[in-house]
Amino acid sequence: EVLWRLAEALQCLRWRAGDGALLATAPDTGAILHMHPDSPGVVRRLVTVPKGSGRVSGLAFDAEGGVWTALRDGWSVVRFLPDGGLDRVAALPVPCPTDVAVGGPDGDILFVTTARQPVALDMLTNAPLSGRLFALPL
Repeated sequence: EVLWRLAEALQCLRWRAGDGALLATAPDTGAILHMHPDSPGVVRRLVTVPKGSGRVSGLAFDAEGGVWTALRDGWSVVRFLPDGGLDRVAALPVPCPTDVAVGGPDGDILFVTTARQPVALDMLTNAPLSGRLFALPL
């Protein structure tokens, strides 16, 4: 059964257990989309990140309902409130964060994966930690 039809390519899908919503990233448009099984056919844009800020990549949810995403080519990860408002920006020493996950014994660590391959060789001198895993306290 098809619940939603989308006209844009998606990169990441995550179910949010708290309310049963499905969220997705659409890197080409910079959107984080919100869909709920109780509203078939309804696709809401939670937020649209301007292209100059980086491309949305990956999704994670924290215990307070915050939505985290990495900004590929944006040197950062961001947290949005459940209503789509920007809550936090965490700068990183690498240009290509690729995904995020909330974990740790108390769910208070944000893990961030990063890429090295797409980083130009001359940029690696300024971002030698590219390709590493980062753990940020929430």
